[in-house]
Amino acid sequence: MRKVYVPKQNTFVLNAFVFLLTLVLINVNFSLTSYASMINSIQSQGPGEAVVPNIPEVNIDDPFHILDNHDFDNTNLIQKRQGEDEEHFKKRNDILGGHDTGVIDIALESGGNNTRLIEMMKKAQVGGEYTIACYGGSITYGALLEHEHERFGELVVSWFRKTFPKSRFNYVNSGLGASNTEMGCYRIERDLLQYKPDFVIVDFAVNTSNVENIYETYSTILYKILKSEKRPAVCAINFTYAFKDAVGYFPDVTLPKGEILRAQAEFNIPTLNYHKYVWNKIFAGELSWPDFNADYIHPNKYGHNIAASLIKAYLECIVPNDQIVVPPQPEVNYDVLVASSKFMNVGYITNEDQTIIFNEFMKKSSNIDCYHRGWEYSEGGEGEIIFSAPNQKRVGLMILFTPNAKGYLEVTSLDVGAQTYINSEVSDVLKLFYLNLAGEKFRLATKLIQGSFKIFGICVNYGDY
Repeated sequence: MRKVYVPKQNTFVLNAFVFLLTLVLINVNFSLTSYASMINSIQSQGPGEAVVPNIPEVNIDDPFHILDNHDFDNTNLIQKRQGEDEEHFKKRNDILGGHDTGVIDIALESGGNNTRLIEMMKKAQVGGEYTIACYGGSITYGALLEHEHERFGELVVSWFRKTFPKSRFNYVNSGLGASNTEMGCYRIERDLLQYKPDFVIVDFAVNTSNVENIYETYSTILYKILKSEKRPAVCAINFTYAFKDAVGYFPDVTLPKGEILRAQAEFNIPTLNYHKYVWNKIFAGELSWPDFNADYIHPNKYGHNIAASLIKAYLECIVPNDQIVVPPQPEVNYDVLVASSKFMNVGYITNEDQTIIFNEFMKKSSNIDCYHRGWEYSEGGEGEIIFSAPNQKRVGLMILFTPNAKGYLEVTSLDVGAQTYINSEVSDVLKLFYLNLAGEKFRLATKLIQGSFKIFGICVNYGDY
């Protein structure tokens, strides 16, 4: 009989654990706790009067919609290590291939309220068109992967297509490398919610450095998704990264951040702890960090497959059928959970705004995905952009200079004449710079004698911050 996870409601979980690092990591044991109740039963279908809509054709040139099914390729797993016995080799390949057993017992941080997800599945059993989206940083985007279909989001969507063959599933990848939860509050409408998703997988767990308001911004993201037009189902996955010393790789023991775990628990969303799962396997001697990662933070195709296998294992536990009725869970009052309204009334200006004026030295990006909604500048003449932000309380720029960039960025309020300067040497990673300029109309000018510069978007606060 299939095991079904029926989570406790409104459970506050603070997952604080300390890794005991010794010279012999294989002897480190974890105390692993399951955060969901298990019952030996099967859930019900109860499809009701679902109607199959007239499904329009999807533009296959739009990279946000991937129509082909893709499965993980198990034919080219990593090679057997020298001296590795057959049992260990098989276990390692089972994990990398997504066939490990008992993953839920380790990886399920919280079963959360899965009513919205179950209801979507009930409808999908009958037919229809649904949009699944992933929202996060470079891991979500698929940085350093060779093929887009290797991303964990595509692998999860492939599972939906096979499990519910009567329905059509679109996929939206809303990942932007180095973007944190604060940036996510600004770009959420343009990069995610405009596609009206039915199910959203939220990342962001590792992009927390230099963010002072993690709980506030992460909870705002959850609130805006859960309260958006289609009332989508939401789940979270908490990724990880590694440090390295002479002994080997070891984890950041502060992950996942307590503020993120708190928001996930208070909003009662299903949460998978990739961080806990993979470090359990590493310290048990079943995996090594390079097996499933391209660098210190970005999973390779095997790491993405592991992430997808955790999500799919949870989804398989809650697929509806007609043998047992599980009543819907009441939702918490999301309105009382948001820490403040600072990031509720915000906007994100991109190159789709036809009122923006820019000269020949500022190249409009292609707008094919979250990385390409702004403007790019390479060394040459003075680049210029003129934009308006009526009724703004604060304006910020999401910008990136290349490591070799030398020059400046100057922003002038055309209403009051005040200026702000940003030196090209401030950062070679994506940053959000607040201008603190009054007025509604602004001129941005840049001059580089070396390197290049990119604006991803213009962030605007319309309410008090």
